[in-house]
Amino acid sequence: MIRAALPSPLRAAAWVCTVVLLLAACATPVPEGPGRSRAPAYAFPVSPDTTFDMARGEPLTLQGLSGRLRRVRLLFLGEHHGSRRSHAFQAQVLARLLDQGRPLVVALEMLPPAADPALEAWRQGRLEEEAFLERSGWYRHWGYAWASYRELFALFRRHRIPLRGVNTDAATRKAVRKGRLHALSAELRAEIGDLAAPLPPHREYVLDALREVGHGGNLSATSPAFQDYYRVQRMWDRLMGLRAARLAESLPPEGMVVLLVGSGHLTYGLGVNLQAARVSDVARLTVWDTVVERDALDARGRFPVPLGTADIVRVYVRSAEERAPPTLSGLKLARHDAGVRVEGVRAIGRSPLKALRADDVILSLNGAPVRSPVALRLAYETIRTGEPAELQVLRQGERLTIDIAPRG
Repeated sequence: MIRAALPSPLRAAAWVCTVVLLLAACATPVPEGPGRSRAPAYAFPVSPDTTFDMARGEPLTLQGLSGRLRRVRLLFLGEHHGSRRSHAFQAQVLARLLDQGRPLVVALEMLPPAADPALEAWRQGRLEEEAFLERSGWYRHWGYAWASYRELFALFRRHRIPLRGVNTDAATRKAVRKGRLHALSAELRAEIGDLAAPLPPHREYVLDALREVGHGGNLSATSPAFQDYYRVQRMWDRLMGLRAARLAESLPPEGMVVLLVGSGHLTYGLGVNLQAARVSDVARLTVWDTVVERDALDARGRFPVPLGTADIVRVYVRSAEERAPPTLSGLKLARHDAGVRVEGVRAIGRSPLKALRADDVILSLNGAPVRSPVALRLAYETIRTGEPAELQVLRQGERLTIDIAPRG
């Protein structure tokens, strides 16, 4: 069983899209906090910041990885969403492929196909940053900071790489979560397929991952709450795998689709990669990564990665200097004549955003007037943990100062 083979820190670190149960969207990142490793029976000890070939049991240089990719037409390039090193490695791989002259299309977990016109405008240099984020719906579809992805998207723009969104929108997630597939178009239902078809290993992996990050409680595979959540997970993997595979089939033989996707959707080949394999025979390869605490390493500073996790793996040790940028993903925001109106607050735990209320009007951040929801989110992402972050807020006619400084 997966539970026996996968050490607990690996489960928590890999499942990077886990959210508060029943929200079923990658809109609210949760802290990943793996503890001390329990070494699995069959694993390779992998040194941090090393590209490791699990099939050959040895480290790979970037040149060696390029050789492995020569015949690959669909590359699942996993990521740890908030990790700069994870994104930097993705950029290195893409740059290497461009140097080889490979025709590339980058498929994105972050956005749905509805964002493709904005992605094309960005690629061609016809949209600046704030306008792109507004038109693509980045903050509606994705809960992770744009600041974490800025350098990658600059690379896409610099090299005019075609971009495609392959995820889904909130309306589709809601319909699937509530079991109302009949409300979707016939075309979309055909893409999604049969979500009731059993896939026990994947179900157990998702259930374990939820429990590991504290959202599983006493859930079982048959509990309605878990089944609602799991339908969305299956739908995500199905759509992303199908769409990426179809894209790869549409390219010339020397072309490649690179899917940037959270590594939790790739572990053990049970997620997006499995769904792609079910609909296409194009040559595929999976690169997976995880972020672990230093005390999860063995005496020689290595982390045990179970056999079968992926084709290629990378391990990063969490660093206090590499905190993900803060986000306002717990807020639903709208334009207002005086600034930005708070339409809803979905903040948990110690989040400073819990001090805000629906219908508050945000006037300024650290004294700077707020002109739009996107501008406010971008400004907040530049604030470091512990630095002051004060909002001037209008609440029922009264002006208030609210501290929303990011906390560690």
